[in-house]
Amino acid sequence: MPDIDDRHVLAAARWAGAQTIVTFNLKHFPQSALAPVGLEAQSPDTFLSRMYDKEPDLCAQAMRDLVGSKHHPPRTMQEEIAHLQRIGLPLFASRLTESEQLEL
Repeated sequence: MPDIDDRHVLAAARWAGAQTIVTFNLKHFPQSALAPVGLEAQSPDTFLSRMYDKEPDLCAQAMRDLVGSKHHPPRTMQEEIAHLQRIGLPLFASRLTESEQLEL
């Protein structure tokens, strides 16, 4: 691992039987270090976009539940999607914007 302080993340992923480490810090989790132990690293945007591609109905329902749980302050779906874009999830936000499962 390039950063010795990230070893605990690798250990936890292996212990949990995970296949993927989801992180914005991809440079600390190179494929060369993860492949030998059967792991890969993905950005949150890639991970969520792939999840949406596999299970659009389930992801759309999760987003409706998330938006419905926001009370202080409340958010609309469009506001939540704009928030996702701002925090670095443009691909996922784009999929939600194009979704026929969501009412925007």
